[in-house]
Amino acid sequence: MHTETGTPPAAVALWMQISSYEEPARVVTVAERTRTPGLVIIPGLQRSPSSRWEFDGGWDLVHERSGQTLVSSTLNGAGLGHMRDAAALLGAHPRIDWTAPAESLHDTHWLVAKVENDVEKAVRQARPLRLWNSWEVTPPPWQVVRPQPDGNVDIVVELDSHQGAVGFLDLYGSDDMQLRRSPVQEWELHCAWIDCRRPCLLEHGRCSSDRADLTAEANVENWRWLNDHRVLCPSCSHLFTPSRPPLDL
Repeated sequence: MHTETGTPPAAVALWMQISSYEEPARVVTVAERTRTPGLVIIPGLQRSPSSRWEFDGGWDLVHERSGQTLVSSTLNGAGLGHMRDAAALLGAHPRIDWTAPAESLHDTHWLVAKVENDVEKAVRQARPLRLWNSWEVTPPPWQVVRPQPDGNVDIVVELDSHQGAVGFLDLYGSDDMQLRRSPVQEWELHCAWIDCRRPCLLEHGRCSSDRADLTAEANVENWRWLNDHRVLCPSCSHLFTPSRPPLDL
């Protein structure tokens, strides 16, 4: 379960409810602790005809203290990334402590139901629940320029930091040199999942004044576009690929 955008898994002993008419059975499984204390993600479990526990290929978001499943991929086919987002959304409520016993969380059903509905919508679109715009305007670089009589300028050097540009002038500057910000707007393209923000790196750097350059680079690197404003890097695209087709009930 460990990926570059996740946390290392930890072995957790959980009480899993087999069915409504059986006693809870103790199942030891590998779990990923989420950003929300008290909530863990485990591989989906099912009982075989011989009553053995087996992995079903999906993921479950579980209340660690009770072993109760809050969000399951059994019906909606949610990917690992969907479960991480579900945990983050459940943990965003300021008045709910998920480390508390299950008995004190009886009034959280409305929130769980809302998050489950959000997960189902996101799974059908193979996207994260928590997104932001992939396009970002970056501060233009600093330029040391030499104005020309015709009104144009010669760019002597272009540097990212003001301190570096000032240092260049101190060492190599002359009276006919000036310091300015580049007038050309530049862009960065980032992965749209809030927990990633990996930049799309061009061969010559991560910024470009031409969005088409970044778009082409993202396509070459197999980034997946959700729309004109949001794109997922390959790692996150995998996290938000459904583990199975959603079931239409």
